[in-house]
Amino acid sequence: MNQTFIPWRVATVLLLALQLLASITALAGGSIDFASVQKELEAEAPKLIQAACASFDINEVGGALRLGPHSAEAQIEGDAVVGKRVPPYEFMCRLKGSKGDYDLLIVFDRGDSGWAFTVRDRTPVTKPTR
Repeated sequence: MNQTFIPWRVATVLLLALQLLASITALAGGSIDFASVQKELEAEAPKLIQAACASFDINEVGGALRLGPHSAEAQIEGDAVVGKRVPPYEFMCRLKGSKGDYDLLIVFDRGDSGWAFTVRDRTPVTKPTR
């Protein structure tokens, strides 16, 4: 057996493994701009987005799930666009009018009862000394 074919076989197996892994991936992270989320919520939950914007300075760019070609939503609905961002939408924020870092995380999500947002403190937790 010719030994020059072994590296090609290894490379082929690795390439096939990477292709399989990529096809299995259904959801991945993706950035989303707050203006897009704000527009969506103004149409679907105007009071909610008004409350959030009145209370927090929200960073312009956040994160969301990005639909992959094999995601359940794309398979079931059939009209889902690959690459589309879907809730939950996460943005760094801070209290309205405060200065300094964006030390809070605001998450907008759609559930069975409609849209909601939660806010989490991102300040490092210090353990109490005894």
